[in-house]
Amino acid sequence: MAPESFLYSFVARGTAVLAESHTEFAGNFRQIALQRIQELPSSADRFTYNYHRHTFTFLVEEDYTYCVVVNESLGTQSSIAILENVKTDFKRRYGGGRADTATANGLDKEFGAIMKEQMQHMMDKEIEEVLNVSGVKCVMYDSTVKAQVFRVTTNQIHRKIWRQNMKIKLVAIGIIFLMLLLIIWLSI
Repeated sequence: MAPESFLYSFVARGTAVLAESHTEFAGNFRQIALQRIQELPSSADRFTYNYHRHTFTFLVEEDYTYCVVVNESLGTQSSIAILENVKTDFKRRYGGGRADTATANGLDKEFGAIMKEQMQHMMDKEIEEVLNVSGVKCVMYDSTVKAQVFRVTTNQIHRKIWRQNMKIKLVAIGIIFLMLLLIIWLSI
């Protein structure tokens, strides 16, 4: 997984971003996401928007919108997972009306850092999964190679046994032939 998988995230109340988190990769992610918030269908609790190889995923609950921007190749499953984590953590910390009076970017310092940690954790998890899958592929490849070597070795053993059996049969046929010749010569 590329290190730029998770690029940007925020929590907003209406169109006011209360907390946001950036990675070191630049882009106009905030402007595009805020534009999409205004265009979200009122009935949608989840919404995904693809733009220039980036996926903007929104999770809407009550008056809050949770957003994450990832590389398109990552897919939406990881995006939804991180948004669910962000939402749960946000509600645990600021539920019961504690975030209702927060100003724009008022929770940035505290919760922005938490979102960044969650994005980093998710990136690490994705990288670990890729490495584990690669490890499985290596083990499978190693097993396949061992099976082929075993097959080759087994085939070589079968050929050697076949040759030995043929030699024994040829020697037996030769002995029988010589005995027949001996019997014929003695009878003459």
